[in-house]
Amino acid sequence: MQAEKEAIITGARTEVAKDLAAEKALIDAEVAAATAKAKAEVDIQIALALAKLDAAKAESAARVEKMAIDLSDEIIKKVVEV
Repeated sequence: MQAEKEAIITGARTEVAKDLAAEKALIDAEVAAATAKAKAEVDIQIALALAKLDAAKAESAARVEKMAIDLSDEIIKKVVEV
């Protein structure tokens, strides 16, 4: 009788351990998938932000270039007038 009880308890513990291991594996997989998705989203946001910064730098450089050309044209015009 005692051996049967111990066998039942051992079997139940084994089943619970299997269920817990399966549930843990499922949770680990879900966490890994959610982490990968979040990382991909952050990578996209970073890439977009960097693209905006590059565009702003290019626009700023173009404005500086135009201002330099305008200023040099103005200087040349004043020198020619003298």
